Amino acid sequence: MATATAYFDESMSGAAYVVAGFAATVERWRAFDSDWARLLDAYQIDCLHTVDYAQSTGEFGTWKGEEAKRRKFMEHAIRIISRRCMVSIGIVVDRAAFQKTIAQDAVASTFYPNEYTAAAFMSLLAAEKWAYGCAFREPVDYVFDRGNAHESDFRRAYRLALQLPDERDRLGGLSFADDKSIPALQAADRSGGR
Repeated sequence: MATATAYFDESMSGAAYVVAGFAATVERWRAFDSDWARLLDAYQIDCLHTVDYAQSTGEFGTWKGEEAKRRKFMEHAIRIISRRCMVSIGIVVDRAAFQKTIAQDAVASTFYPNEYTAAAFMSLLAAEKWAYGCAFREPVDYVFDRGNAHESDFRRAYRLALQLPDERDRLGGLSFADDKSIPALQAADRSGGR
């Protein structure tokens, strides 16, 4: 069983692709889940989608113009993230540079066929490096928000990496889940700058 888990979400603009999230021990994530549930309950919402929060839509539609409430909610969310998460990880891939470099390289583009796969895999490596620095004995498990159009490309790159003897022992499990049911993915959504 993993000692730690890293949760990631992605966002994209015309210029950049971002994969970002947080990592912590399993025990800290349990405490996070409890704190997060109390936060959502106190504000009578089911989950945090940063786009909805930023635009006062969805569950945040009735919050439009209530800046004090919005600020208080986000400050509370950030306090929970700061208290429970051990590290923030973020990878930004310049889309134009990717197209001029990696996409043009026959070998690199086999492993990284798109910006999402490159940013997501680099996120794994950053989490792996963090875990090594913490002297964790078990690999980190990785959970990504479900639904990215390039998820199958990333899964393929992950399977290829597992064929490498050095990586096989260092990479933990990879899964994809819905942020509505996983509070840590809601925090990751917040970290991705959506």
